Amino acid sequence: MSVISYRQALHDALRGEMLRDENVFLIGEEIGLFEGSYKITVGMLAEFGPKRVRDTPIAEEGFTGAAIGAAMLGLRPVVEIMTINFSLLALDQIVNHAAKIYGMFGGQARVPMVIRTPGGGGQQLGATHSQNIELYYAFVPGMKVVAPSSPADAKALMLAAIRDDDPVLVLENLALYNTTGEVPDHDEPAEIGKAAVTRPGADITVVAYSRMAAVALQVASRLEDEGIDVEVVDLRSLRPLDRDTIVASVRKTNCAVVLEDDWLTYGIGAEIAATISDGAFDWLDAPVRRVAMAEVPLPYAKPLETAALPLRGRRDHRHPPDPRRRRPEDILMIDILMPRLSDTMTEGAISTWHKKPGDHVVPGDVLVDIETDKALMEYEAYEAGTLAEILITEGQNAPIGAPIARLDNGVDDTTTPVGSAETGASVADDRADRRAASPLVRRLARERGIDLATVAGTGPGGRIVRADLDGLPADVGVPGAGGCVVRADSDALPTDIDVRGTGSRPGVEESFAASVSGGSDLREPRPVPFDPLRRAVAARLTESGTTVPTFTATASADVEDLLALRVQINQACTGADVKVSVNDLLVRAVALAVGAARAELSLAGETVIARRRIHYTITADHRIIDGALAARFLATLTELLEHPLRIVA
Repeated sequence: MSVISYRQALHDALRGEMLRDENVFLIGEEIGLFEGSYKITVGMLAEFGPKRVRDTPIAEEGFTGAAIGAAMLGLRPVVEIMTINFSLLALDQIVNHAAKIYGMFGGQARVPMVIRTPGGGGQQLGATHSQNIELYYAFVPGMKVVAPSSPADAKALMLAAIRDDDPVLVLENLALYNTTGEVPDHDEPAEIGKAAVTRPGADITVVAYSRMAAVALQVASRLEDEGIDVEVVDLRSLRPLDRDTIVASVRKTNCAVVLEDDWLTYGIGAEIAATISDGAFDWLDAPVRRVAMAEVPLPYAKPLETAALPLRGRRDHRHPPDPRRRRPEDILMIDILMPRLSDTMTEGAISTWHKKPGDHVVPGDVLVDIETDKALMEYEAYEAGTLAEILITEGQNAPIGAPIARLDNGVDDTTTPVGSAETGASVADDRADRRAASPLVRRLARERGIDLATVAGTGPGGRIVRADLDGLPADVGVPGAGGCVVRADSDALPTDIDVRGTGSRPGVEESFAASVSGGSDLREPRPVPFDPLRRAVAARLTESGTTVPTFTATASADVEDLLALRVQINQACTGADVKVSVNDLLVRAVALAVGAARAELSLAGETVIARRRIHYTITADHRIIDGALAARFLATLTELLEHPLRIVA
């Protein structure tokens, strides 16, 4: 085993296959003299010559088509497309020819070619050079698509791709080129279409590929410190997709998260989620969660790019670890922090606490109403436990991140200590005895306190469906699955709802009524009860008087005649205590300060002449003066300056 970079692993695989098989050759832009945009083909031209390392023009469709023809005649081309974004220029050749020739000609011709291309964001290459569009190719029957996440897989999958008799797209990732890892010294091709469990676990399955598979391992290591045992499934191959490994993992852990370095909508993660639904539906304890990048063209600006990428500086606390699997040292008091509930929020005001110290809390319970600079919002609990202490009382404010309460998430005295043999056995037995039932049925059973072991299923294969629960008595107020107390008093409604459609705001209406009934002079400044929303409104109104939206219009005037007029006026006033300046003439047109004129070249017919010009700009609040009015003003000013006799007429 040697420790080498992802980049070096790709280089070694290419070189090894070119030494092994003389039919293998490289073709693409800048791969020879320049040795590749990302230096994968360093030294190849010198070692194998221009016949087997062929530089091409910037013509992706052309050289991809040439490689397809070469593959049909028995060669094994490896095409380098500088980034996957440029593969769109060769989409017709890849999708309509490389992927379909074998099927269209009844197996008489094969296309044993490799297209290797990097993708991915995070390098500040802009929206058109930072995409992951492997979905376009994984969608197409006849193609194979692999996505290595480690140096070992980069080498093994490249070897397999070159030796495969079908077209294979090898998806590399720009962020992985400099990563390092152990790689076997011998050449051992991987099995295309086989996923790998890169980290076994028991609590939750994380499915990922390419860069996100490496990120998943890092996240799993951090979550281990919180008592969460994550199993990571690295897909390695997007087509064919190893559905069996995915389903087997989820059936073991009962929870799944899909990470993808791509947009969420219609992404590969959707296919994985559908696979889990088809094969592990009855084993799910919660819906499949998907984590992907923001649905925007990736920005160039680094802070915006970072914010758009998945898992860059963000953390999701909506899936706390199972208390049954926590270590004793992890059972602590948890600070409930003031959340950021809007992009412009800097602090929040506690409006109403819905729980009091000593109350039991389960995930999803509404803890508190928080008033932000935009709205009154509910804040839910993400951990189970007992509310131990309220630190910020109703009516008080706290900045984002400040503790507002404390939660005791310790297990009760009847709970078996974490890590004991009895706990592990009970968890395993619970899973072994699991009845076939939909997640909906399981949720309804928890809410109604129904033991599914006592219910006869009438659905396919004996599955318990919703109709099987209808008519069964609900056990109100008993602990549901995982010891969570479920309330069935759905008829109980809050008493402080404003029937006009808005929630009541204690103290505001009363203070207004008191000020009126008390006969106070409403013309005098009256303090208004403070809250973040009112303060935000006041701040915006104050700012609007200074930092207002503006527009700028610019024009220029030929002032030769103006300056000549100034000379004539001053000559005519010789002996008088009068001297007319340029500003005097401009003030006659408009009360506006101007600078001195400067000579500029202009075209008079076919003659270039030097004329002195003055440039002027108007800036206005468009709520008062619109653009058309400003343009007419500048046009009139220009007319006066270029015909100065009108100024003194």
